[in-house]
Amino acid sequence: MGASDSKVTSQEKRFHIVSSDLPFDLETPVSTYLKLRDMGATFLLESAADSGRLGRYSFIGFVSGRTLSADRKKTVYRDGDRQLEQSGDPLSIIRAIIESTTVEANGHEVPVLLGAAVGYIGYDYVQFVEGIPIESTSTPLCQFHFVESLIEFDHFKRQMKVYSLVPESSDGKTDLHEKILCSLETSLPHRPKRTSAGGVKFSSNTSEEEYEETVNRAKRYIYEGDCFQIVVSRRLSAPCTADAFDIYRHLRINNPSPYMFYLDFGNRKIIGSSPEVLVKLTGRTALISPIAGTRPRSTDIRRDTELEAELLADEKERAEHTMLVDLARNDVGRVCKYGTVKVDGLMRIERYSHVMHIVSDVRGELLDDVDQFDLFRASFPAGTVTGAPKVRAMEIIDGLEKQPRGFYAGAVGYFSPTGDMDTCISIRTILVEDDTVHLQAGAGIVADSDPAYEFTETENKLAALKEAVKNSEGELI
Repeated sequence: MGASDSKVTSQEKRFHIVSSDLPFDLETPVSTYLKLRDMGATFLLESAADSGRLGRYSFIGFVSGRTLSADRKKTVYRDGDRQLEQSGDPLSIIRAIIESTTVEANGHEVPVLLGAAVGYIGYDYVQFVEGIPIESTSTPLCQFHFVESLIEFDHFKRQMKVYSLVPESSDGKTDLHEKILCSLETSLPHRPKRTSAGGVKFSSNTSEEEYEETVNRAKRYIYEGDCFQIVVSRRLSAPCTADAFDIYRHLRINNPSPYMFYLDFGNRKIIGSSPEVLVKLTGRTALISPIAGTRPRSTDIRRDTELEAELLADEKERAEHTMLVDLARNDVGRVCKYGTVKVDGLMRIERYSHVMHIVSDVRGELLDDVDQFDLFRASFPAGTVTGAPKVRAMEIIDGLEKQPRGFYAGAVGYFSPTGDMDTCISIRTILVEDDTVHLQAGAGIVADSDPAYEFTETENKLAALKEAVKNSEGELI
């Protein structure tokens, strides 16, 4: 970190925890968020298993003042009325803030999200990782909230717990904590029925013909020996007047995934149901679970099983997946102890609403002198959204695609004061900004790729997102 970072590191924050236990047999994470979103609720995080069942925990986070936003040139950190602007890698600044935060447990269990930085990092962060110059966009490079209060839903115990950070100098609950408890006693706000706007019309930044030509250009790079694989994406955009949270509600119903998220940054919302972890750190164990290999789902069980067998027998898909597992092993191996990097559950199938994927797990034990931020940098961006070799693939992508990727193919997740981290790849993700929705999807191009097939793969990946946006324009039952 540079000398300018001293402005952040000098602001040490010391907190203790207060908590309140509540039953939630009459509440859901969605209904609770609707009650609380106007009083500082900034995100809802949920998870669903392969079967579509909701995971054990859901979380709603609150802030009253601590936020961070960065573009290519500067990072702006706001803490109440204070605003600090600094240059340099925004992750270094987040690290300084996290390291200057001390939470005294005082007998409380400390949730990893309390005091954590929760937000997104766009794909264009590659300029800090690999030095690849990226054109500026209006969307920030990254945005984070520093969690001051948290609602944890335990779906197994049917319990809801409210946690808050209290400054060391105070003995009582915070105003925010008390407001949350009071608001939980209220009824759901009235929501007038929506009248359909007459359908959503998406425009693409790349036509089908243009995309297929881009695939052929990527194949020429592969034939010439530049890469083994290049992931080429395309973006859809549409005007949309729907409540962004209704888009999330439809998406979580229609496409339940391991990482479901709704992040509210005011005029900018990040909504997603990502199937793929980017990198996760629990204790000192790192995890990457590359996804590569796709088939559409069928409503017929027998045909769906046939598609699974076809996918697992496809030599092209298996070779592509193996290459990306090796890339994940290399990424993890840069910051993990020698001999600890292992592959578990090689080439299993995971099913989602519109597609199925081949998935594997790569684990390793972190070196003693590295942390969550070092691991993130070593793993970003995921090879499954770039291709391999990663750096050359990114350089080619920058020349092939029509605009910077921005939010797409970056990361959504958290960095915790406990040292833990959990981030997913921002695929199956929607950006809502200034009454416009943006969706994006890509396909992995190899030497024998069929351009028409690869275009269809992007359509399959976009289907659940388009459906959620279109359905949100009408009444939600």
